[in-house]
Amino acid sequence: MWLFAMFSFLFWPVSSIAGTMEDDYTKGIEMYDQGDLVGGFKLLKKVAEAGYAPAQARFGYILDYSEYNEDAVDMYRKAAKQGNADGHRLAHQSDIV
Repeated sequence: MWLFAMFSFLFWPVSSIAGTMEDDYTKGIEMYDQGDLVGGFKLLKKVAEAGYAPAQARFGYILDYSEYNEDAVDMYRKAAKQGNADGHRLAHQSDIV
């Protein structure tokens, strides 16, 4: 029984972090879409830099739209390497794959 408790405790923080990244990603999109461009940008950047593929694709799109092309390419590639369909599609549209 104690072995199960120990392993449960070891894996709990990982799922908690993943849930937080997804929550931050969703909140960042909501903020950005509601007009809080700075707040949404900062939150999406944080989650993208932490390695969350959907955030990398979305953040890359925002960078691409803002003409930060090299940074956008980097984000698209990171998302695509993780198997993210949006990152892969955007990378192909940008002729960078």
